[in-house]
Amino acid sequence: MIEYLNTDLARSLNWGIKEIADWLLDSDIHFILNHIHQGTQPPITCIVYSILASWLSFFVVYAGIKSMTCSSIFAELARLRNHVGFPALGSIGCPVFQQDKFRYISSLPRDRIIPTEKILLPLSNEGEISFAEREALFKFLELTTEGSGYVVKAPFSTNGEGVSFCRSKEEVLHTIYIMAGKFDGRAFGYLMVQPCLKNKRECKVVCLNGMPKYISKHSRSSKGTSFKGILREDIMAFAQDMLFYFRSHVEESIVNMLCRVDVMMYNGRLVVNELESFEAQFTGPRNVEAQVIPFLVDFWKHQIMLAANELLC
Repeated sequence: MIEYLNTDLARSLNWGIKEIADWLLDSDIHFILNHIHQGTQPPITCIVYSILASWLSFFVVYAGIKSMTCSSIFAELARLRNHVGFPALGSIGCPVFQQDKFRYISSLPRDRIIPTEKILLPLSNEGEISFAEREALFKFLELTTEGSGYVVKAPFSTNGEGVSFCRSKEEVLHTIYIMAGKFDGRAFGYLMVQPCLKNKRECKVVCLNGMPKYISKHSRSSKGTSFKGILREDIMAFAQDMLFYFRSHVEESIVNMLCRVDVMMYNGRLVVNELESFEAQFTGPRNVEAQVIPFLVDFWKHQIMLAANELLC
């Protein structure tokens, strides 16, 4: 028997992540097919299959859940570590799966990422940044700027949500206060501050099992220029190296599926902007994009067989 939870049912039941985790634990096998938290709205969690009778059909099902902190979501899902399914064991803590942006970019070499300052929420000094913290932040901004302003970002979000562009250091500080008040530490636990890059071009490299296949057609920016002196092959090799480094240094990583490495340029060198996995857009030339669906079908069939074998052993 296959069970799944859709958005309407989850909302009608008024389920939170604890109820969903309990339900998953009551199944024989669980599969989580989407990011467990996405966007600046109340968390969205993915889900669910309680299995197994015969073959499994694939669905992408979202379940809206009550507003809560990301830490509480991850704490509940950590209970699935020893439950048969995907992800399980340590992989359920993969920062790319969790979309914990600061954690996954911090796992990469410092000279291969955009310089990033982490601002913990809630703000420690009665809702404000202390003088020492402000001085440290301003020094970071002065040392890393490319002269194009700054960006304040919320983690656990995508498609431009929770991103604010600032022209001055004072505007950065003002934006932090606004976003800290808006989120109040409930959803995210921190904010990120980065220099706004002079070259806005972003190359989104689609990878299958760690191997770069093509650059998505969504990579162009009207405000960006080509990466001068850097060949397409250089960008593809860079993406592959970064995924290999991540897999080698993050034990719980699960980027052996569809994964996208978003590459930009900072101070004349290639850097990683983001890593995407479960819901990465992979639009590209038809002859290469056609590789993705068969790969995903085989990947999920393999995961089902692994889980079924584990259950039966």
